[in-house]
Amino acid sequence: MEAKLSMASIQKPYQFIILGAPRTKKNSGRIFHNRASGAPILLPSAASKEWESKAVWQLMDQWRRKALAGDVGVNAMFYRERDAGDLVNYMQALADALQVAKVIEDDRQIVCWDGTRLNKDAARPRVEVQLTHYGSLK
Repeated sequence: MEAKLSMASIQKPYQFIILGAPRTKKNSGRIFHNRASGAPILLPSAASKEWESKAVWQLMDQWRRKALAGDVGVNAMFYRERDAGDLVNYMQALADALQVAKVIEDDRQIVCWDGTRLNKDAARPRVEVQLTHYGSLK
């Protein structure tokens, strides 16, 4: 059975701006060792945790409604302070922030990242997000 999407089920995109230089989890991750077992534990960098915390507060301030259920599409413009990092890691960091902020129930709901790209703006780093709710394609 092929999934069908009616134009009536697509809503106007929600828009968010997250101010501050975006960070990824994979920039300078930290390795700790479990005291009991000695097993290594990889934790995100302090910079990425700080960015996520600030991003979540900004998203929650702009959202103020129930988390979206069903499929969503994301278009994100990452304006970085320098030309470094890879797109996939920035998308993962944003997806996690959208979930923690309860904009979406689960980042597995993201079915496309159409138009998402990396840019540079050293004077005003930020992430501009358009989120389109498709409902369910199942």
